[in-house]
Amino acid sequence: MAWLDRARKLADQTPAHRNRYVDYLRALSIGAVVYGHWLMAVFTMQDGRVVTRNLLAEAPAMQILTWFFQVMPVFFMVGGYSNAASWSAAMQKGTSYADWLRARCQRLLGPTAVFALVWVPLSLGARFAIRDPDVLNMAGQLSAVPLWFMAVYLVVIPAAPAMFALHRRFGAAVPIVLIAAAAVLDALTPFQVKGAPIQPNWGWLNYPIVWLAIHQLGFLWQDGKLDRPPALRWILLAGGLAGLIALTSLPRYPFSLIGVPGEPSNTMPPRIVLVCLALFQLGLILATTSWVNRRLARRDPWARTILANSMIMTLYLWHITAMVVAVGAAYGLGYRFSMELYSGPWWVSRIGWLALLTVVLAGFALLFGRFERPRPGKPIGHGPARTALTTIAALAAAVGVAMLAIEGLCVPGEFWGPPATALLLLLAGAAGTGVRPSLYSARTSPASHREAGNASGH
Repeated sequence: MAWLDRARKLADQTPAHRNRYVDYLRALSIGAVVYGHWLMAVFTMQDGRVVTRNLLAEAPAMQILTWFFQVMPVFFMVGGYSNAASWSAAMQKGTSYADWLRARCQRLLGPTAVFALVWVPLSLGARFAIRDPDVLNMAGQLSAVPLWFMAVYLVVIPAAPAMFALHRRFGAAVPIVLIAAAAVLDALTPFQVKGAPIQPNWGWLNYPIVWLAIHQLGFLWQDGKLDRPPALRWILLAGGLAGLIALTSLPRYPFSLIGVPGEPSNTMPPRIVLVCLALFQLGLILATTSWVNRRLARRDPWARTILANSMIMTLYLWHITAMVVAVGAAYGLGYRFSMELYSGPWWVSRIGWLALLTVVLAGFALLFGRFERPRPGKPIGHGPARTALTTIAALAAAVGVAMLAIEGLCVPGEFWGPPATALLLLLAGAAGTGVRPSLYSARTSPASHREAGNASGH
């Protein structure tokens, strides 16, 4: 309650012009990711050991839920909105690119570095408790899933000021060109046969192109270019939805908007389907902004939004680890996951399952939430050398995070658990963007130092 009281005090200080919906959407989208992953993962016993199965693969009718739980486009559009506001403010104040980038990265790389480091003792302990290397690898691979998004976003952030300059000069033409390029690359991508391994192809270039296009939509949202004419929001909503329905009706594009094991994917690499989803979501956001902001003008709903945003990356990074820990603890206590899958009692049990995981994740938030609330660092100023070194550090961290996402956090044959090269790249990149223990106070509480959401920009 003390944390909520602090959040209420910050709520009272919030300027009236702030678009509170942006912060609410950030919290809502991460919440959808957390509970979506928890719902998709199904654990059962096979040959005396715990194995994971995917609800979307075994109950295809449930894939319609991915049209609601695939909210990464929302997060990138929110990021675009926040980065536009933050960089505009930085230019007005004379803040250097290096200082701006360091501040943006510190909120992300602090909790990410802690997450990877804590997985070293977790992995070492798991090796003593679990002798099966396949189970350890599964746990490490599952827990690394959140890092895919982090790796991409850590590439988008350094590019944001340059992309914002293009936005100021060319406006909507920038995302239109990017979307067209993504569509061409989609057409050049070989049709993926169900069950065939994913092969490198032209479509992988869509990783930066698709996400930069969606991020660019956030620039248009932030500067008000989408407010007029009022019919535009409905055009975006209807056009995006029509595109989704049309594309997923083709064999080339799966119906699921989240990757399903053994099936072609709309996300690896990202396909034009995600752009249609982003347009639909943007239209829905614009249509509901006034209504939601009126409700967020109330003290308690806005205070809870501030509180959630003050530990948002911690919740995101640790939510699958919380699930892995809960499954391991349940198995260690004698639970054998023997309930008949997809039966009535099994579905009812999911309510208790989600409640349990929420409690476990809250524990991780209490332990590690303060690492995403850094104190303001000392400015390093302007200069090409500072700019280059900070940019290189951010990109090195992105490469390290990507390697962890690919290889997992508990790699067989790797003594430390997380691969050493990836871990060193992440830590070196974090240090190069100013992440250090002195930025964090043991007494830091949620919603302190920086108002939740301000670290994300506006």
